[in-house]
Amino acid sequence: MKAKKAIKKLKKAQLSLSDVVGQWSDLGSEARDLLSAAGESVKRALVLIDTGGSGAATEATTGRTGKRRSAPVKRPRKTAFSEERKRKLSLAAKRRWAAAKRRGARTLAG
Repeated sequence: MKAKKAIKKLKKAQLSLSDVVGQWSDLGSEARDLLSAAGESVKRALVLIDTGGSGAATEATTGRTGKRRSAPVKRPRKTAFSEERKRKLSLAAKRRWAAAKRRGARTLAG
């Protein structure tokens, strides 16, 4: 789901929760607490999505610090084949083509 759509749905959910808590005066304290907690969770989710999920926003909204992952180790990229390997592959391909031509084939598969 795209962030814009998620924000729209979360705002709608937050509005619905606040309406229920505000309109129903005969709610029990337990139900009111649960709905309030759900509203706070939706509020924190909105803040996280709006800020792009940064660690500072997480700490500010939840009051907790999260463990940060270490950056992945960048390994040097190897070339697909060494020069010697390329030469050996080329010679093998030439041998296969020569054998195929002796058989009268126009392609290696034929």
